[in-house]
Amino acid sequence: MLSSWDESLSVGVTSIDADHKLLFHLLDDLQGALRDNEDSSVVGSVLNGLVAYTGYHFAREERIMEVCGYPELAQHRGLHEGIRARIATESKAYHANPLEFDSHALAVFIRDWLVGHVLGQDTKIKPYVTANFEAVAAIGGMPLVDLDDIENDAMNEDWQWPI
Repeated sequence: MLSSWDESLSVGVTSIDADHKLLFHLLDDLQGALRDNEDSSVVGSVLNGLVAYTGYHFAREERIMEVCGYPELAQHRGLHEGIRARIATESKAYHANPLEFDSHALAVFIRDWLVGHVLGQDTKIKPYVTANFEAVAAIGGMPLVDLDDIENDAMNEDWQWPI
């Protein structure tokens, strides 16, 4: 299985591909912090950033699917909600007891899920994106939330993504 983003993961939308690349970078940061035995506050901060950006990405991706009339949007939202809930639960468990939490297993799980989801689900939108390129391009670059404070928000373990 892939361990980083490559062209086989492209969905044909620059903003979604950029989000996927950033999610892989955040996973690399998480695995690097774990490998380097960083303090739990550093690992927790990276994990919070991953949780926050995942929510942002899902909102953007779902909006693009709406714009291009993707027929499996409801099912796709369900998949997103499931992983979002799992990552949020795992993040809370980490913050509650970082010394007893298996962070490495979580990082591997998230990477495997991300690769599988992008290859198995996200790439299905390519024909819909192509058929609605102008509408998708108009929404694709629009920020869905104010990103100015995302780093501060991600540092707050009680913060919930407002979607």
